[in-house]
Amino acid sequence: LNNMDSNAISCSTQLPQQVKKKQRVQSPPPPETSCATDRVKTTAKKKQNTILPLQKNDVRVVNSGKEKFSPANVPKVVICSYNLATNLILNGHVTAAIFKSFIVDESHMLKSLKSKRTKSILPLLQQSKRCILLSGTPAFARPLELFPQLTAVGNDEWWNDEEEFVSKYCSSRSSKARERNNLAELHALLSSTVMIRRKKKDMLKELPPKVRVREYVDVPDKRIQSEIIKRM
Repeated sequence: LNNMDSNAISCSTQLPQQVKKKQRVQSPPPPETSCATDRVKTTAKKKQNTILPLQKNDVRVVNSGKEKFSPANVPKVVICSYNLATNLILNGHVTAAIFKSFIVDESHMLKSLKSKRTKSILPLLQQSKRCILLSGTPAFARPLELFPQLTAVGNDEWWNDEEEFVSKYCSSRSSKARERNNLAELHALLSSTVMIRRKKKDMLKELPPKVRVREYVDVPDKRIQSEIIKRM
């Protein structure tokens, strides 16, 4: 996991040549839906014309859980937060048949199979023709956090047995356990099947070097000082 926790990682349905089963992208491009945090959702809307050759009407940012979609009126790209996506799916307003591609930003938000969010979104990802997961930290602490994301891109052929995954790569299922097993094997399997690693320094070369500045703040109130010290 040490080689998987920095900058951006994309888990996709791109398979090695000998097991590749996905079809080539057809023209015109299919509609896509993207799940993102609210901050990323706003940024993507602002930069739509610099990322893809899209017109204003080609992109819809979902702001309500009551919006409905159908194959007849869906735009090329739909951007939606995780919370709204969950509501839309539970209300039956979004189905896998409407979209042919799903791009999930900050995919570590789907780290638990027990969460309402994961239970709602994961089936759509599994049924989709194309699925791309993006995360700078796909697993915060334990390999088990990877499993829900892997099931989204496993085609029901691999990464589909949770018990086997736990016994092979996790010492315990406990939420407090951080032990890990066979990480070299896990990394090799991920790299050869679904994981593409991209470093910020290689992809965003126009960014200037980081500048770190230490700022001092005077807190005259003794009570607030004590509270800050307790929390440090």
